[in-house]
Amino acid sequence: SYFFLDGLPKPWFVPSIAFGGSIDMGLFLAAASVVLVVGQLVQRHQMRRISEIDAAITQDEHEKGSFLHAL
Repeated sequence: SYFFLDGLPKPWFVPSIAFGGSIDMGLFLAAASVVLVVGQLVQRHQMRRISEIDAAITQDEHEKGSFLHAL
């Protein structure tokens, strides 16, 4: 069987196997960290936009309510 001859497959990308060791493990970890940090920044930016839109909608609803209340 394949697993007895070669061992269990790794559940993650292993640069030393995939590219014959041409990618340093430190460089791989740095690149993976950059991907994670960029993902967090994008998510934070999207959440900020959503909260700004929600605040604008809430303010518009409040202004409409006060206008109707004045009538």
